[in-house]
Amino acid sequence: KQWYQRRVRDCIVDHEEIMRAISPDAAFALLARNHLQDLAQRRESTDAIVAQAHCLVTNSETSVNEKVKMLIDELLEKIYFMLHGPIISRMLQQRDLQFYLMHVIARGTVETLVHLVKPKLYVLSLTHNESGEVGLNVVEYPPLTLVFRPDRVLVLDIYTEIHVWIGSHVQESCTEELVAQARLFVAQLSSYRIPRPSVDIIVDSTAKNRFVECYLMPLHCDTKQVQTATLPELADLSAPEYEALLSRYQHIHSKTFSQWLDEIRLVVTSSIAC
Repeated sequence: KQWYQRRVRDCIVDHEEIMRAISPDAAFALLARNHLQDLAQRRESTDAIVAQAHCLVTNSETSVNEKVKMLIDELLEKIYFMLHGPIISRMLQQRDLQFYLMHVIARGTVETLVHLVKPKLYVLSLTHNESGEVGLNVVEYPPLTLVFRPDRVLVLDIYTEIHVWIGSHVQESCTEELVAQARLFVAQLSSYRIPRPSVDIIVDSTAKNRFVECYLMPLHCDTKQVQTATLPELADLSAPEYEALLSRYQHIHSKTFSQWLDEIRLVVTSSIAC
């Protein structure tokens, strides 16, 4: 118990400092700027980040303030992406990208920093007004594997790269117009970024599908109860549609957010009990 309390106390950013940050994004920036720079410069382990998660869960379990609990939950999701998402491996493996990412982490806005850690995902569809003009409807989704359904066109934005994904069941008559509209949308997303992100068109059922999945939270590995709670639209699928969607994904050993959070809570509970 003393070891655990000392480990929590030694975290770089304490609970009060996080609460003073007001927003989850600002609080996350305090954590990420410390931990990511250490990881990139010294190639240290992620133990300090995990210890910070332990600290947050401990405070969440003991707090009676619902606003604080909601803030901590949002923070923990971003920490999960920092640990299990692509940014750490990209910083350590792609030397030419490391210096740019380090600059963004140190000097960029809070919004940019969060975007680097947690990708943005958009589902696109065409609209037609009364005069017959074609427009684009854009809905932002959390970056989850089960959002990638074969009847959709999606844009996955990881800040330095943007991927346009075309589902295998999208009508051919719509594909050309959707891709054209997607390119315009991507140009708007990246108009103020220097350097401009690379843009890639990915067709469903190709080898690049696995490449895209590494940027997403593996919701397909969770229980159906967690899946529908996280992504309510799954409840509208018939049993065959649901099974067909799941069959598109391979079960992987990476922890989902709910599994990781349960593991953190278990460590916190057992450590305090001791």
